[in-house]
Amino acid sequence: MTVRITKPEFNLREKISELDYSRVPYEKMPAGSVVQVAFNSLYGSAISTTSSSFQDSGLFVNISPRFTSSKIIVTATIDAQTGNAAGKGVEYTFFRNIGADATATSPSVNLLESAPNKNYISYSSADGYIHERAIMMAEDNPNTIKRVQYRVFFHSHAGGNAGINKDWGGIHIKAEEIRQ
Repeated sequence: MTVRITKPEFNLREKISELDYSRVPYEKMPAGSVVQVAFNSLYGSAISTTSSSFQDSGLFVNISPRFTSSKIIVTATIDAQTGNAAGKGVEYTFFRNIGADATATSPSVNLLESAPNKNYISYSSADGYIHERAIMMAEDNPNTIKRVQYRVFFHSHAGGNAGINKDWGGIHIKAEEIRQ
């Protein structure tokens, strides 16, 4: 006696369409996936200081992580001017605030406090002014799903008049949530 076993035909495309995902759910994204990106920029609102204490640039980005285990990669590009005196400069950092009451006047964590921040290129304009274009990046683990705000702060190095975001350039910030 011969026994024949038959299986119904399996159609992979049909099975995938049964999943009914217009996009992959965040919970099913593999480690290392970019879950979300937030971006902000400022143009033409000049801010300057001669202070050696950190000042708020006015540039910030808000992101609400979907997972407490996520890493946030924060990147900023900044155009600055440091006058026309040699040896002057601008130093930058990110401040992180967590929660709805996060403001520029209450920074909680300086993300680059212990890092040497020599990540800029200087050039001299036709008028003899020294300009800097900085790109800075930080990795953060805020361990929350509350709103996280990252702000760019800056201060004058060596007492020069440091200005950012003038009419010749803007400043930009981006935060990316990376699933772990």
